[in-house]
Amino acid sequence: MKVVLFILIGFGIVHHVNALPVRPGADFLRPGTMSLAGAVKAPLSFDTMGHTSLGLEFTPEWSYFPLRGFEFSIGLLLAGGIAAEPIEYQQYGPLRWGAKFGTRYYFDVGQIFFPFVGVSFGADIVSNFVQSFHFWVEIPAGLLIMLNEHVGLQVGAPLKINVVPPLRLGVGRFEWTPGYLGVQAFF
Repeated sequence: MKVVLFILIGFGIVHHVNALPVRPGADFLRPGTMSLAGAVKAPLSFDTMGHTSLGLEFTPEWSYFPLRGFEFSIGLLLAGGIAAEPIEYQQYGPLRWGAKFGTRYYFDVGQIFFPFVGVSFGADIVSNFVQSFHFWVEIPAGLLIMLNEHVGLQVGAPLKINVVPPLRLGVGRFEWTPGYLGVQAFF
């Protein structure tokens, strides 16, 4: 009797393991999937007047997949400055906050990682409200590495281009984030 019970339990475990997907997370690409995500970035900024600065950003977002592989998202931005050159130049001010929306396409390469590329549009404002409203376009590119069927780790290097505000004609800003880390949960 013990042998029969052992075989039945063993068969049940093997059957359960074989029923799991070969690679986690491929199902998130299907239409109707939603996700919540958050990323931490440290963008390096350059403007047309020779100023350089380093910031820290936190960007939570919600997204929806209307078509296989295509993700549309909306999100928030909370950022602050860490360092600037020259030292008296404060590009970010004490705190920036804003909103964004965008789209990404995830490539299914048959592995546990999914390369992606997209475009996002947004606006932010410095908390002192003095000539500090910015519009921007970001080109996110990177990898989503699935940890299990519902959670993935984002790594990448997006490029952000700030559109010149009308009050400061001639001064634009480019941001490159040499690396960012994010977590994305699918449901």
